[in-house]
Amino acid sequence: MDTQEISNWLKNTIPGLIILGAVGSIIGVFVIKLFWTPLSTVALWLVNHILFRHTRRLYKHGFVVGAFFARKDPIPLIVYFCFHLACFIGAISFSLLCYGVFALRVTLISNTGFSSFSLILIIAAFLSMYFAYREFTLISHAYRQLTSEMLGVAQNTFDEKHSSKTSTDATPPSG
Repeated sequence: MDTQEISNWLKNTIPGLIILGAVGSIIGVFVIKLFWTPLSTVALWLVNHILFRHTRRLYKHGFVVGAFFARKDPIPLIVYFCFHLACFIGAISFSLLCYGVFALRVTLISNTGFSSFSLILIIAAFLSMYFAYREFTLISHAYRQLTSEMLGVAQNTFDEKHSSKTSTDATPPSG
């Protein structure tokens, strides 16, 4: 038997396919065992440097908002919120524009609806939605940071008034 006959037998018969699958699985196990440590190191690097970058960005913006709040001047803080709100609205608007153009392109030009231009529109829409999500998280975290102290004071005041109201209702009237 020459290599052409062996190749045809392995590719075209059921026992040949089973043998190819078994050999491929064994080779895969050896490759994974060989490269497990470098792959896990790369995976940890990806998690630390790429996925947690967003969290580090939130902390940085938290410090910026805290510095603006400590200055007791509301103008930089208002400018900060207006800028990020404008970025959020712009990203949402651009995403809706991309989705709208894609929908019109698919409905009006049905035979060429899924072309490279449509793919670019969808990618741009998803990227702008991600940017809008990031801006929304910046705004909401900054708002929570600024209002947490005021909400704590409001909760304490409510608890004091509610506890004094229930304690006066629980005592029977004298007389």
